Amino acid sequence: MSRDPREVKEATGTRGGEETATRREDDASREGIPASPPPRVSAPLPAAPTFIERIIDASARNKFLIFIFTVFAVAGGIYALLRTPLDAIP
Repeated sequence: MSRDPREVKEATGTRGGEETATRREDDASREGIPASPPPRVSAPLPAAPTFIERIIDASARNKFLIFIFTVFAVAGGIYALLRTPLDAIP
């Protein structure tokens, strides 16, 4: 009992039981027209990274540069604190 691999069992969904019918998958190819492949179902594309995510990624890659910026920020804060007159601080 040789079956054609292009035959597909198809359920008709009747009430008393499941009836099956066969059909040919490539009806178009018998007429000389190639059958089209099934449509691809792909996962949705991830959203583009936001600006803050890009900053965090760049910071993680350039740790030494972030260390230098932190040192300059602390030094600038100390300089500003020492140079600010006492009457200007509420």
